Amino acid sequence: MQNVIMQMIGELNASHTGVSGGEANPNAIQTRYPGFELEADASGYYKAAFVYKAGPADHDYVRVHAGDYILAVNGEALHTGTITGRAITWRRAEA
Repeated sequence: MQNVIMQMIGELNASHTGVSGGEANPNAIQTRYPGFELEADASGYYKAAFVYKAGPADHDYVRVHAGDYILAVNGEALHTGTITGRAITWRRAEA
């Protein structure tokens, strides 16, 4: 049930939402908040429109700046026709 609720929340593309309690599910799907806003570009790709200060993308080692193109997420191409909520949703990495 927890997995179903997390997928439904992920489809809403809402940041910092979730459900807790019950047994931990190692296959749970999580939506990650990248710390920047995407905007569709005429090129068919997304651009970072705004990077939130002190957010996940606001670090020197991340190197995402407003105006940068976001070409792929986790090695999968990201085009303007891609549903962005699904693109940033993935299963937990194995330990």
